[in-house]
Parts: sequence; structure tokens; C-alpha cells
Amino acid sequence: METSLPEQGQAALKARLATRLATAMRLPIAAIGLASAGLAVANAAASAPDRVTVAAAAVVACCAATLFLCATLDPGFHRSLSALNADRLLRARELGWSARLFGLGLPVGDRLLFYVGLIALLATLAASNLWHHLPAAALGFAAFFLIGVTQIAIMVRDAPAHIQAPPPE
Repeated sequence: METSLPEQGQAALKARLATRLATAMRLPIAAIGLASAGLAVANAAASAPDRVTVAAAAVVACCAATLFLCATLDPGFHRSLSALNADRLLRARELGWSARLFGLGLPVGDRLLFYVGLIALLATLAASNLWHHLPAAALGFAAFFLIGVTQIAIMVRDAPAHIQAPPPE
């Protein structure tokens, strides 16, 4: 049975679908994160109806679940993520305790998504801890999860799939 592409080419097309999606959708995901954080704060302050917030949380959670499943079901993504973690572990050992504990000096991925994720996290904490408002907290968490999965997928983009993790000290 002949195929139009060699087997390696087909494997390359299937590999890292989550990374390709995250790279292509980086700016829309950042916009979704900012809009979700704003809507979560507005809902917690009783300016936005609960129905709208719950619907937005469901849409954002579906986007996050889709990206998460694309990453979870891809063995190439797992190998690249293991290589990235092994590389970060080696760098953390070289940099010392602050890199091991807080990640100081290690690459963080996309800066825009980092700051948008921080805003979504703060909106989630404010909605849940200050106002105890579940729809706003659910929306903020869904946005934070979407941004986190996107950041991991973007960081894996350049990681090789052949580095083995060093043995623990």
C-alpha cells in the first residue's frame, strides 16, 4: 500500500498539533484571557449577568480542554516536554536554589501570555477570595488554564525529543 508522503513526513505532520495550534492562536488566546479576566471582575462586581459569565466560562473551558487533549494524546509532545523538563532541570541545578524553588533565571516562554495569565490569575483570586462568586472564579480559572496550556505548548515548540532526564542528586 503506497502513501503519498513518506512515513516520517506523516509523523511530522501529526506531531505537536497542540504546539501548532498554540502558536497560530497566540494573540486570540491572549485576547480571550484579557476579556475573560475583565468579565470575571465585572461579574464579581455584579455588573455582568451570571448567564453570560457561565456561557463564557463554558466556551473558554472547551477551548482549553481541546488544546489540553491535543497535547495529552500526542506522544511527540510528551517526548518534547520531557526533553524540555530535563533541560530546565539541568539549568536549575547550575543556577542554584533560587532557580529550583522559584524558577528564577529559567526561560518562561511567551512574555505576553505570562502577563495575561498573571492578570487572569489575579482576577480569579479576587473573584473567589474577595467576592466568593463562583461564575467569575470559574471563568477566571478557565482562562488561566487555557493560557497555561498554551504557554507550555509554545515552550515545547523548539525542544528536541531525544534528551534524557538526568538522575536525581
